[in-house]
Amino acid sequence: MRIRMAALRVPARRRGLCALSALGLDCEELAYSLRHGELAEEYNDRPCPTRLVHGPTFADEPLHSEWAWNKESGWAACVSVRRPQTPSSADAEAGEKPE
Repeated sequence: MRIRMAALRVPARRRGLCALSALGLDCEELAYSLRHGELAEEYNDRPCPTRLVHGPTFADEPLHSEWAWNKESGWAACVSVRRPQTPSSADAEAGEKPE
């Protein structure tokens, strides 16, 4: 399922912007990832449902972004941005040494 950007108004929350900065990315790269991404999961959160989008960066690296969507207003706010964990990075966080 492709994400429609035409009628989407996208403010970024401070947490999302801080995560972008920490990853060395900017808002243009986040918009690119959203335009070229796929909807991965939907959560029935309140007050607004959230959606997890998997998309590429300019360098074709994977990026996950989470969005709070307001169907009535057409607004979406970036809640968080992160790079997906690879098996080796998950092992490193768990304290395991790669073989």
